[in-house]
Amino acid sequence: MYKFKNKEDISVYFNDIEVLSTLSVWMNSTLGSRIDLAVVEAGEKEVRFESRDKTAELMLTLIERGGCFALKATGRYDPSGTYGRGSHLQDFKGIGIDFGMPHEGKYIDAFMNCMFWQRPFIGRKISEMKERTQALVFDRGGLYELFMTVCDKDFKTELFPFGRRASLIAHSNTVQDQIDEYIFIGGIGNDVYALPELVVDFGLKQMKKRGKLRKAKKYPEIFEYLGWCSWDAFHMDVTEQNLLDKAQEFKEKNIPVRWMILDDMWGDVPCNDLKTMHSRELNSWEAAPERFPNGLKGAVKKLKEQYRLAVGIWHPTSGYWWGIDPNGPLAKTHGDLLEYTIPGLWPDGSRYMHSFEKRKIEKYYDAQHAFYKDCGIDFAKVDNQGSTERFSYRKGSIGVCSKNLHRAIEQTAKKYYDGALINCMGMPVENFWNRTYSNVNRFSGDFKPENRSWFIQHLLQCSYNAFFQGTVYTGDWDMWWSDDAQAKKNAVLRSMSGGPIYMSDELGRSVKEVIMPTVFSDGRIIRLENPALPCQECLFEDCETNGNIFKVFNTIRDCGVLAVFNLNKEEKPVRGEISSWDVNALRRSRYCLYDWFRQEARVLEKGEKFKIVLENYDDFRLFLLVPIKEGRAELGLMEKYMMPATFRNIKEGVQVLDQGTFAVYSETPLSGFEKMRENIYVKKVQANEILK
Repeated sequence: MYKFKNKEDISVYFNDIEVLSTLSVWMNSTLGSRIDLAVVEAGEKEVRFESRDKTAELMLTLIERGGCFALKATGRYDPSGTYGRGSHLQDFKGIGIDFGMPHEGKYIDAFMNCMFWQRPFIGRKISEMKERTQALVFDRGGLYELFMTVCDKDFKTELFPFGRRASLIAHSNTVQDQIDEYIFIGGIGNDVYALPELVVDFGLKQMKKRGKLRKAKKYPEIFEYLGWCSWDAFHMDVTEQNLLDKAQEFKEKNIPVRWMILDDMWGDVPCNDLKTMHSRELNSWEAAPERFPNGLKGAVKKLKEQYRLAVGIWHPTSGYWWGIDPNGPLAKTHGDLLEYTIPGLWPDGSRYMHSFEKRKIEKYYDAQHAFYKDCGIDFAKVDNQGSTERFSYRKGSIGVCSKNLHRAIEQTAKKYYDGALINCMGMPVENFWNRTYSNVNRFSGDFKPENRSWFIQHLLQCSYNAFFQGTVYTGDWDMWWSDDAQAKKNAVLRSMSGGPIYMSDELGRSVKEVIMPTVFSDGRIIRLENPALPCQECLFEDCETNGNIFKVFNTIRDCGVLAVFNLNKEEKPVRGEISSWDVNALRRSRYCLYDWFRQEARVLEKGEKFKIVLENYDDFRLFLLVPIKEGRAELGLMEKYMMPATFRNIKEGVQVLDQGTFAVYSETPLSGFEKMRENIYVKKVQANEILK
């Protein structure tokens, strides 16, 4: 049971456990006056705070259900008060609640390191907490606490460090002198992996959001297949001809790519180049005429007719990075739907882009995606979503503007692309809580080819973001190259991720042998149902400095997948142990531990640990844990990383889903199979073949 306790100060308790200590409340006016509010009434479920002159007040209400709690704030600021006549609540840091966390120790801090991307930080002291924190999870020795900030009707909240305390900041991004909504949620439980879903589901229902958990959402069919993106391959040089040349390369190499994304720089943006792209404006929704002489429609038609490829289109919410040209054809045709942004916290000039008013923004996106659909486009990748706070400044509250944006994007994606949509550069709480049905969201900053140290941050960012946001979204772990030094590591991670798999290889550089372990022969990716997550042993540890291996896991039915990496900052050897306990939910007593790259198998008894040393960044391992039943374990097709996902169990035995070499661990000889090495038997099979 959660309740407020009023001893000398107001605190929040869960039974006898102090959760938040010594709450204090304040407001900020636009004149810079800080207004401290004092407690005037206190009960177990409600506490009312008020300023000395009674012109500012806030009621905190505690709601609980199923081990979760929410703080709801109801209050007002009177502009006619003594703290500044004619002033209002600040658009940023308007309302604050300071509190202590009486359980300092191991914690994970999910914070916004920029407007777009959430990153993890492993901390020990609250004073180390990062600014713009969106979620915290604490390890209290077998009991775990998860706190999450939210974006309800009008206000969004974030956590900021405040000495040895934390400040929960609420702001609306516009003139707003009243609040009546949820500002903070959390939960306590024994299973750290179950907590995010429990708390998020509670939050969605309390705030009456239309969004659903990931497992209740439709995953777009097109992303079940292998794709390719033009960005890192071509950048400024993306043209109709080089897209056709890349498609021809896939055909000649028999690489079963099924879709392409026309990424940044395909559009009608005059004088565009890499150095000036962020100061350029969009002229029209058409493709750049000098590089697409047959227009967008002509290029898409050739890709479809000649290579049977589905085609997706990339575009930012702002038109282009600096908006829309106010003198261009797009502005002349749809000027009634466009307006200038108001510089706010980011005084970098105004952009001319779509309005955030509901009717106008819906009409704008409908017209944009109707045009793309007429050109033959099959899906969209919508970028720059995290800039909503910047672009909607004083156009309306951040809650309303974010809701209007995402409803407009999702409605048109559903109408024209059967819901096939990749959300991108959008991990702030206003994006997280305000999408309705879309499933796929980018979980990392931009892919950097030929960069070994980048891979480490990418792995940490994606796996921890999957922990916090994977309850609502399938993570897009971004594009990758099949021929750089990190190719196999990237391929393994994307196979484990549960999300889309698409490369961005330059012309002539796609390597079939590296790509094919991730997909079936027809291009369908061997996709897992759940996200890849850090193992519990690593979850609260800094594996860049502690000398230990970093482990990521996923599951395939009753099997486990375990990838192990060296993340040491100085690239020194790291050590550790692996066992069946590393994969959450594995419960059987005996497993076959199969080392994919070494093609070696051994038996792991329940609780038994296998020691491992990784010498450097390039030394990594992929293990499969398959339960041994009656002396045998069907491993799957040896050519594919996610081996247990390459067959299904049927009454007659197992049905193989593709051609290749099927491997079985068996403690007795297998009839019809060839012995490869001790206890591993193999057989060449065809797609849909049944093995008894």
